[in-house]
Amino acid sequence: MQAHLVEKATTLECPSCGKHAIVSYRSGVYHCLNCDFEQNMNSRSGQEAEGGLGKFVFACAGFLVTCALLL
Repeated sequence: MQAHLVEKATTLECPSCGKHAIVSYRSGVYHCLNCDFEQNMNSRSGQEAEGGLGKFVFACAGFLVTCALLL
């Protein structure tokens, strides 16, 4: 029988309970083995989550219409 060598896993400190028990169990999802704290790191940035490009285009179009009405 052959013994398998296991590398020491690096765990992060949990922001909820303070123990070093945070593990990644899915792509981008981190979970605390001690207190069941879970954080999804796959969420989009604030600008993308609010539809940044669409709002920018809409604001520019509104500005151009306002300028055209004032002339």
